Amino acid sequence: MMGLNLLRSGLRRLNLGLLSVAKYLSLTLVAVMTLVILLQVVCRYVFNDALAWTEEAGRYMMVWMTFIALPIVCYKGQHAALDFFSHLLWRRTRYLLEIVLYALIMVVLFFALEKSWLFASKGARIFATSLPITKYWVYLSMPIGFGLSMLVYVELILDAITGLLPERRQAQLQAQPGQALWKQL
Repeated sequence: MMGLNLLRSGLRRLNLGLLSVAKYLSLTLVAVMTLVILLQVVCRYVFNDALAWTEEAGRYMMVWMTFIALPIVCYKGQHAALDFFSHLLWRRTRYLLEIVLYALIMVVLFFALEKSWLFASKGARIFATSLPITKYWVYLSMPIGFGLSMLVYVELILDAITGLLPERRQAQLQAQPGQALWKQL
């Protein structure tokens, strides 16, 4: 069990670091996107001369923000879920159900990662309409978001496996300094 604890704590530190970067990148993207769209509105309705690149740039920032925020939502458990009966289950049954569900999510994320990487690679030959970049840089947000989400679900599976342990052994493994760090971020 010492190996499980080491793996969990190492993965938790990695995830917290990556998710912290993702959080601030998402916040920055929202702020810049808001400014770009505001610039578009001012130029269009005040100066009667719309900028060609602002609508496309705002759309691409929205795509990046969505996929970068995905693992954060998964980590905090804030995604849409039907959990109206899970509190009725026994503790061990609930953890077994979590392991099965997280494993299924991992399978879906694996296929999404594979397909999105191929999609992004094909975008390397397609240029954006009004920006001097290829679509690869836009589509790259998908495999990054799916990959980070997979790391999160590996950690959640390890946490659920720990939940299957007897209560006294579980209490020894529950020292999670990373959770306090995450709440500070």
